[in-house]
Formats: sequence, C-alpha cells, structure tokens
Amino acid sequence: MNIENLDDYVISKVIYAYLIESKSHRQIQKEILGLPAPQKGGGFVTMEVLHHFNLKKEAKGILSENLNQLDTLNVEVQEIICEFLNIQAEAEALIQKKQINPNNNKTERLTTVKARVYQDVLKKHVSENYNHCCSLCENDQPELLVASHIVPWKSDESKRLDLDNCILLCNFHDKLFDKGFITLTDEYSVLISEKLSVNIAKQITNTTFQTPKFESPNSENLKLHREEIFR
Repeated sequence: MNIENLDDYVISKVIYAYLIESKSHRQIQKEILGLPAPQKGGGFVTMEVLHHFNLKKEAKGILSENLNQLDTLNVEVQEIICEFLNIQAEAEALIQKKQINPNNNKTERLTTVKARVYQDVLKKHVSENYNHCCSLCENDQPELLVASHIVPWKSDESKRLDLDNCILLCNFHDKLFDKGFITLTDEYSVLISEKLSVNIAKQITNTTFQTPKFESPNSENLKLHREEIFR
C-alpha cells in the first residue's frame, strides 16, 4: 500500500495508535487499515507507514503515559499528534457544552481529520450513554454500532455533538432510521413506515427502545425526524 493512498485521518490514527495506545503493528493493520493481519508477517503495511515517519520499534507506546517524549520525535509527527489531541479535546469540550471559541468567531470548515475525530469522540460518549448496546436490539459489537443522528450531521452544525441528538444503533437499525423507515414518538415508541417491505417490518415489529443512562433523545429533534425524514 502506498502511503499517498491513505488520507490524513487514517495516518493520524495509525501514529496515535502506535505512540499513545501502544498497539502492535498487527492490531493497527487489522483495526485501522482494515487489512489482513496474519500471525506471521501481519504488520508489514503498518510498518511501512510508521517507517515513512521514521518511527521504529522503540517508539511504540512512547507517549502512552505522558507527552514528555514528544519533542524526541520529528516535527511532522509532533504536529500530527498535537493536532489530533487538540481536536479530541475540542470535541470533548463541545460535548460537555464548554466554550471553546470565546470570541464567537466561526470555526474553520471541518477537515476530514476533524470531522472523523469528532465522530470518534461522539461515538464513545453515545456508547456510554446507551451501555454500549444498540438501543433497539441486543447488538453490542462495537464495530457494528453507530452514533446515529436524529437531526442529520449535515443538516444542523449546532447539533452535531449534542448527545440528545444521537442514538446508539446497530448498522441495520441505523440505516432504517437514517432512511426514514423507522422513527420514535415523544414517548420513544417505535413507528414503522408503511413504505418498508413486509418482510423487514416483521423483523422489527414489537421493537422497544432502551432508555439511555443520562441523556435522552430531544423531543424537538424527534419531531423534526418524524416530520421531515420519516416516510
């Protein structure tokens, strides 16, 4: 794999996983690059990416306990790690409703890295809110769960990181919700669109919504979903 084929987000994730999360070459190759990672020779692509930034085996986990060793790495890696950590901190602040832009200036357009890091941080909080399980079924496989927006991500920038605008759903229920085949009432009963096929509707009849721990879906957002997205 040519590193030029990887976007900035993936490269940042690889470097973050190696230096801070102390993940192995095989873990990174499987979890982040989405490539086969056999027991023997299962991390060569990861190694290629890391060597591009002059990160050798002694660098693994070097920043896992603190960032004091950051200045021992090359400038490009320092910039990548600092940007990644700053975006994470900004997302956390926004989710917790802390002011990050005291002069009320409009922040820059979200880059690919920024948008996807925001989504990562958001999913972590939404997963905790819903006990790491789909709110409409028993699916608890992290890779199959999505922080599903009630008011879509693209529709309202101000609601993107609002926990009361997100529901943890598995891929199946997320697609149904996103395409307007299901929605929720203000009492969180599941409504099924008449435009959904009978076979699929049978699978989700009597589905119940699992109440989150600390942040329930916003009723105004649900109303908008019912009126503008639900079929």
